[in-house]
Amino acid sequence: MYKWIDEVNPSAILVVAGDNAFTLDFARKIAKKRNIPIILYSTEEYPFKNYNYVTKGRSLFYAIWHSKLRRAYKNIDRYIKTGIFNTDALAELYRKEYHYPCCAIYQSSDIDWIENYKMTEPIRVSYLGNLGLNRHKALIDIAKIIGEMSLGATLDIYGNPIGQVKAELENCPYISLKGFVGYDEVVNVIHNSTLLVHAEFRDDFYTRDLKYAFSTKIADSVCSGTPFLIYAPNELAETQFLRERGCAFVASDIEELKSQLKLALSDENARKEKSEKANIVRNRCFTNNGQFQNVLKAALGENTSG
Repeated sequence: MYKWIDEVNPSAILVVAGDNAFTLDFARKIAKKRNIPIILYSTEEYPFKNYNYVTKGRSLFYAIWHSKLRRAYKNIDRYIKTGIFNTDALAELYRKEYHYPCCAIYQSSDIDWIENYKMTEPIRVSYLGNLGLNRHKALIDIAKIIGEMSLGATLDIYGNPIGQVKAELENCPYISLKGFVGYDEVVNVIHNSTLLVHAEFRDDFYTRDLKYAFSTKIADSVCSGTPFLIYAPNELAETQFLRERGCAFVASDIEELKSQLKLALSDENARKEKSEKANIVRNRCFTNNGQFQNVLKAALGENTSG
């Protein structure tokens, strides 16, 4: 390995940090030996997870393992030139704990912006994505309220539920299971829906574990031109991001979900306002245009104007 590194002769090390202390320690040794900086990239708050997110129960082994992981993050601190994270909330968390500058680069989206705020018939409400982490329970809440609104609409769910999850979804008369579709059809569904939805189930463990997570679907939803609604605990970074920027309909409890769904599916002015703000967020946060490369160049003292 060291022979290969000598041949490559890197001017910096990019570390995609996770919950592996060995990777951090190995990168630190290389940086120290070669006197080169480390660029850290992370999408998780692993050194801050002082609870057992692996098996969820009390564990002496987890406490020892996590202590070793925290030590690895602390030891590598002074070798890091800059930290890059996928949300502002996560960047701020690391900035407060460590001594290197931190910045956020959100996931970019290549989906076309097609303005779609005007109400048309038939109404199509769509969810595309994973059904794990009890998300289906939150989706059932959404579907029931859609049914109560007597719009003649259902919640269309694109995905492959199995077992008990599938049974519970099929038991709701206001849900239509559409199965798995390829990316081209995903884009078609996004642009031809009246409303896109995302949901996270309120559960003490998952709310804590997903606090700094940021769903990959959010970028495409915000950037599509189709109004977007999220139903999720307010403690989550993704909920706060959308609420603070006003670019989506946001609900964190049943009563708020009822009012936000009513606006999203009947108030064209409200849909237009969300759409306009979504377009601003699309340009500011989800159109990176080489931002990652520019941050790397700046960290290494290179000219970014060319």
